[in-house]
Amino acid sequence: LAILERVKQLEHLGYSFEGAEASVHLMLLHASPGFCSPFTVLDYSVTTSDENLDSASRAVAKAEARHVGRTSASQRARA
Repeated sequence: LAILERVKQLEHLGYSFEGAEASVHLMLLHASPGFCSPFTVLDYSVTTSDENLDSASRAVAKAEARHVGRTSASQRARA
């Protein structure tokens, strides 16, 4: 029931979950007992631009993440 309320709350804020089954699935997983995130976000950035108000806006998103339980090559070299 809490997930349904969260979806309603987010839809009220303008989010859309039609065709976004993976998002709902992640919400269900996150609410499960013993959930452990499969990755850690290291860094992210979002850039938006709208050069011409009559055309579509542009957004570019970049993210860097590490899979939980794995070490990078640089970490192994320092160990």
